[in-house]
Amino acid sequence: KAQDGCTPQNPDNGQFLCSSNSDGILGCNLLCSAGFSPYPRSWTSCSSDNNWTLPPSTMTCSPSVLLLAGSGWQWFIDTVELFSLNLTCPSYELPNLPDWKFRHSMDYVDGNIYMCGGQQTSQVCLEMNEDNTWEETPDKLMHPRISHTSAVVGYKTVLVLV
Repeated sequence: KAQDGCTPQNPDNGQFLCSSNSDGILGCNLLCSAGFSPYPRSWTSCSSDNNWTLPPSTMTCSPSVLLLAGSGWQWFIDTVELFSLNLTCPSYELPNLPDWKFRHSMDYVDGNIYMCGGQQTSQVCLEMNEDNTWEETPDKLMHPRISHTSAVVGYKTVLVLV
């Protein structure tokens, strides 16, 4: 069972939501207040001997930014732009997508950004690299996804068909 050393301190603008499994491993999701996002990850775990996969003290709730990539309604758009609604950073354009994206989903999952499905590439997922370029993931979606909706539940992505 997880010991006292596995009790994380909540960061500013957030709190850890933790639960133990039957093996005594404590899993914790960092939930941030509106306008903030977990950084560098949103999930960590602590073993029964008090070892963290990522020390909670290194996890923060940073001001959120808006990442726009491709288009939901218009063909032939391959641009990626970053906006800050509270003006903590300038708005600027990032490297373009490897090809145009249309009617896809995009999610921030435990420190990683994924873009999946869409017109022309309905079974493909891309992951954003640290240099802001995109790379196709080795796994393919089981079924074509076009005009779908996705959600992040904890540290997992769930595709919701609409």
